[in-house]
Amino acid sequence: MEEYDLVILGGGSAGYNGAAAACAAGLRVAVVDGGQLGGLCILRGCMPSKALLESANRYTTLRRADEFGLSVEGIGWSRERILERKNALIKEFADYRAGQLASGRFALHRGYGRFTSPHTVAVDLPDGETVELRGRAFLLATGSRIRCPDIAGLEETGFINSDEVLEFLTVPKSVIILGGGAIGVEFAHLYSALGVEVTLIQRNRQLLKEMDSDVASVVENAYRKRGLKVYCHSEAKRVERTATGKRVTFLHGGKERTVEAGEVVCCAGREPNTHRLDLDKAGLEQTQGRVHVHCSQQTRVPHIFAAGDVSGPYEIVHIAIQQAELAVRNIVKLLRGQEGVSVPAALEEIDYRLRVFAVFSAPEVAMVGFTQRELEQA
Repeated sequence: MEEYDLVILGGGSAGYNGAAAACAAGLRVAVVDGGQLGGLCILRGCMPSKALLESANRYTTLRRADEFGLSVEGIGWSRERILERKNALIKEFADYRAGQLASGRFALHRGYGRFTSPHTVAVDLPDGETVELRGRAFLLATGSRIRCPDIAGLEETGFINSDEVLEFLTVPKSVIILGGGAIGVEFAHLYSALGVEVTLIQRNRQLLKEMDSDVASVVENAYRKRGLKVYCHSEAKRVERTATGKRVTFLHGGKERTVEAGEVVCCAGREPNTHRLDLDKAGLEQTQGRVHVHCSQQTRVPHIFAAGDVSGPYEIVHIAIQQAELAVRNIVKLLRGQEGVSVPAALEEIDYRLRVFAVFSAPEVAMVGFTQRELEQA
């Protein structure tokens, strides 16, 4: 059994930055990650989506050239070239992150970890072997995975999820996007900019439920003006195949409606990636996979902390990094036996008052701090 001061499960942005901070503090660290190195932001989130959106933005500008007295002839776009550019950019970032993880500053175990007790994890390696690690402390940073909503016929009919959109394998003539959060709104812009007919169905009363309604309405009105069909406060009931594509039946305004398109794109969000961790063997509490943490990022088990999408409450990479670095500072206090650190109030707590959130819609929107609704509730 290998022994470490800190064992980190997950090598994404939270895990890597937590490991770097722990090494700088002099801890003996192990990182466990069995997936493609890089993390969600680099591989399937912020970076690939923005690379695709930038191509869409440039194409939109060219199509509007006449408004500015400019002549542009023979414009078009190439799926292969857009994908090639995106992949090249992502490879550069992913290779750098993988190199940092394998730099030797800490041990990197390329397998999936699961708790066998509050102080030990078993790492299942690709060759079928298992390595057991013992940690004085742990940081859970395994990120999130695609969530598939429970809609009748969705699985049987088939759909494109938000990870698959980024592979840009097909561009249908029309799409129905389920979900009007940041991911759905950004992909609606991407498809529309490339000439795809878009219908957006959102369960909440507004697009971008994380933002104030007056901000969200600016995006919604702009999308309608561009010709996108937007249905808020709507609930998708079933999905089925048609002779030419797919049909979604949904409730809107108390009435059942249908819309048809070539493909359904599911952007219903993500869920914590904790299904392999055997959290019960560590004595951890969770709700729908999300690990319960104090504002110090400490769980109910004092030597186990969590950061990023596994703990929430915000699925934002900058906050995940902030949580991980704060967790490590608290772990250092805990391991070095500073007076009073076993009491949660003695640990450093995170402050979300200046949280940052941005959506690369058209127009783009961003916010810092609490919304008006949150302030009124407080």
